[in-house]
Amino acid sequence: MLDGKFSESPFERLFLVVWVGALFGVLALCLYAGLVHGNSNALGGAAFATCLIATLLWISKKTGPGHNGDMEWVTSVLREALST
Repeated sequence: MLDGKFSESPFERLFLVVWVGALFGVLALCLYAGLVHGNSNALGGAAFATCLIATLLWISKKTGPGHNGDMEWVTSVLREALST
């Protein structure tokens, strides 16, 4: 079997950095408003931001390099090409 590492494109990395960073910023602001100022709506926003962060990171892990069948596909193409 082909052994190697497929990596993310720079665009994918930039996308994750921007969105995860923005969500952590929203989370921090919501926690500040909720805990310091007693705004219960902001605590709900913090919970929602936490769920979005977790979902985005989970999707990234599931669809990241090596999880979409690329390695098996390249292995089969190489095996077929070398067998002829």
